Amino acid sequence: MNSERRRALESFGNGAVLLTAALRRFPRKMWLYKKSQDSRSIHEVVWALADREVIEYIYCRRFVVDPGSPAVDIEPSAWPDRLGYFYHDIKDAMGIVRALRRSTYRFLASLPERAWTYTVEFPIHGQLSLEAWLGVRESYLPEQIQQMTGIYSEWLESTSAVKTVRTVRKSLSSESLVS
Repeated sequence: MNSERRRALESFGNGAVLLTAALRRFPRKMWLYKKSQDSRSIHEVVWALADREVIEYIYCRRFVVDPGSPAVDIEPSAWPDRLGYFYHDIKDAMGIVRALRRSTYRFLASLPERAWTYTVEFPIHGQLSLEAWLGVRESYLPEQIQQMTGIYSEWLESTSAVKTVRTVRKSLSSESLVS
């Protein structure tokens, strides 16, 4: 296996560890925070990652079982609302990510060299080789962690704005009592 593919595979394999470390940086009390109704919470992002992991588990095997075939078009963007991610335990989502990522990593690590050239036609990306698919998958989770970092920043801004308002209210109340 060439060094770049080995690096990408190891990075992919460490995805669940990366996600766990990222979640530890964000206080649990803000995991359900959403800036607006249309935005996503960290809780929803993690469940979306679990669902995406299931989809990609199947796609990965499709390369080997049926190379050259079209991938089934699965677009889970509407899933958070329809599946009620809010009501599902995030530990279950993390269990799915850990188990499927580990299984997919082991599967990929065991493939013969020729399998990396197998292709599948994707609705969004077009024709991808298994090697190119790995590159897309390797970068996906870090991008989602970046999105979670953005949600955390928005939460920090909103809580600091609330603290400022409380401080202003307290000082105004104190001043009105003095006058």
